[in-house]
Amino acid sequence: MRTTERFHAKVDGVLETCAAHLFQGCVFVPVEAREPVRSGRQSCSFCRHRTEDSRTELHCRRSVVSSAYQSLRTGEPFFTTCWLGLNTCVVPVAPGGRLRGAITLGAYAFFGDVGDPAFVRANIPTDRAGRSAALDRDLADLCTVSPFQARHAAAFVWDAVMAAGLNDGKDLARRHEHYLLQRRIAEQMHRYCQEQTMPDDAAELLPVVSAALRAGDKEEVLQVFNDYCCRVLLSDASNLERVKAHFHLLASLLARERALLGRCSMEVAVAEQRLSFQQVAQAADNEDACYVMFCRLRAALSDPLALPLGDRLSDRMLAWLGRHFAEPLTLDQAATVLRASTSAIAKALRRETGQSFVTHLHRLRLLEAKDLLATSSLSIYQIAERCGYYDPSHFHRRFRREFAMGPRDFRKMLRRSEDL
Repeated sequence: MRTTERFHAKVDGVLETCAAHLFQGCVFVPVEAREPVRSGRQSCSFCRHRTEDSRTELHCRRSVVSSAYQSLRTGEPFFTTCWLGLNTCVVPVAPGGRLRGAITLGAYAFFGDVGDPAFVRANIPTDRAGRSAALDRDLADLCTVSPFQARHAAAFVWDAVMAAGLNDGKDLARRHEHYLLQRRIAEQMHRYCQEQTMPDDAAELLPVVSAALRAGDKEEVLQVFNDYCCRVLLSDASNLERVKAHFHLLASLLARERALLGRCSMEVAVAEQRLSFQQVAQAADNEDACYVMFCRLRAALSDPLALPLGDRLSDRMLAWLGRHFAEPLTLDQAATVLRASTSAIAKALRRETGQSFVTHLHRLRLLEAKDLLATSSLSIYQIAERCGYYDPSHFHRRFRREFAMGPRDFRKMLRRSEDL
C-alpha cells in the first residue's frame, strides 16, 4: 500500500471511530485543493452540502485550514466559528509536523445560541429551485450541544488522530507548552498595563529566583520566570542579543545555585551553563529564546531524580533507565543525572549486574514492547516508537534477537493461544 493510501486509510479509520462515538460524524478537509473532502458517516448535513457545492466549498476549505494552522500553533483543538458564523472545532492532521489537512466536527449549535440564520442565508447562493428549503432543513438539523459536550468531542477527535499515528505527540506537546508560556507572559504584560506601571529591570528578580531555588519552591521559580521574561521583553524586545544576554545571566545563576545546593558537581554545573548559553544563542527570535530558557529551567528543577546517594550506582542507574527507557538516551546523559563519570557507570554495571548500559536499555524497551503486543491493539510501528525505536527494522532485529521471533509472529502466537 502506498504512503498516500495508508494516510487516507488512517484518516478514514478516525472518521469511522468518531462517527461511532460522537454526537455527529466528522469531516476531513485536506490542505491541497485538488484532494477531495472526505465526509465521515453521520457527518453534519449542513457542512457536507456546503463542501459539495462548488460555490461554497472554497470558503469552507479556507476557514477550516486557517483554523488548523492555529490549532497546530497552539497544540490543542481550536474552537471557532466558521465563515458563516456557526460553531465548529478543528483538529490538525500533521504527520511529521507538516499540515496535511484537518478534521472538523462540522457545525453545531450551543443551547440558546444557534447563530444568525439570516446571515447564513444571505451568504449562501440559493438560485436553484428548492435550494432555499433544503438550506432551511440543514439549519434545522444542526446538532445542539452543551460546551462540555463540545470540549469532550474535541478531545476525543484529538486523541483519535493521535492514536492513529497521524500527529506527532511530542511535537504538539512542545508547541502547546510554547504557546502556554507566551500566553502567561502576555497575561503578565496585561497586568502591568492595567496598573499603568513600568516594571523594574529584570535583573532585580535574580535574587528572588535565587531565594526560591534555595527554598525548593518550584512553583515560585516558574512564576518569577514568567515575570522575568515579561520584563525582558518590555525593555528589550527590539534587540534579540540583549534578550539573550538576560537569559545568559539567568543561566549562570541557575548553574551556580545548583552547584552550591549540592544538586550537581561544579563540573556538571559548568557543562549545563555552557549548554544553556549555546541553546539560547541559537534561538531564532524572542519567543524561541524564552522557550529555550524555560526548558532549561524546568529540566534543572526536575533533575536529578530523588535517588539516594547511598544506593549502589548500578541501582540508581537502573532506576533512572526504568523511568526514561523510551527516550533517546546516552551514557553521557546518565552520567550527568547520576553525577558520575561514564566509565564509573559502565564499570559498576559490569561489576554489579554483569551487563552493559546498552544491554539494560534494550532489555527494558523490549520487555515493554512485549507487554504492549500482548495487551494493546497498537500497531507494531506505534509500539516501536513508544518503546524508543524510531527505526522499525532495528526494532524487528532487536526483538527477534531477544525472543527468537519477530513482534508480528509473537502477536499471532498470543492470538492463537487465546483461541484454544
